[in-house]
Amino acid sequence: MSPKQKRDLVLAYFDAWARGDRAALLSLFAADAVVVDPVGAPPHVGVEAIGRFFDHARGLPGTYEPVVHRVVLAGDGALVSFTMRTYGADGAGLQVDVSDVMTFGADGRIVRLEAWWDQRCMSAYQR
Repeated sequence: MSPKQKRDLVLAYFDAWARGDRAALLSLFAADAVVVDPVGAPPHVGVEAIGRFFDHARGLPGTYEPVVHRVVLAGDGALVSFTMRTYGADGAGLQVDVSDVMTFGADGRIVRLEAWWDQRCMSAYQR
């Protein structure tokens, strides 16, 4: 994959989250991909499990707004620093500072995603 293809894949992932587009998000993953979010939690293995994880997260009330700060491309992956903001109709919500480590397969899909964050990364947010 070229650096542009890697960056486009990363940005497509966050765009799908922001739009709540399950099909677009899942199309970015290899069939046997693994998502660990947060690191230390049980892994979600395979596209079906990743879909259930997405459904659970997106099923919580509010709007999701990922704000990407930095994308570092190296080897067959990327490190992405971002803030995930979620808020309700009144604008009150929560933000989480996260670092995602993504590994890409030869077919241009995500084969592993690890989300590094803990409770200390969370804070109140007001839109």
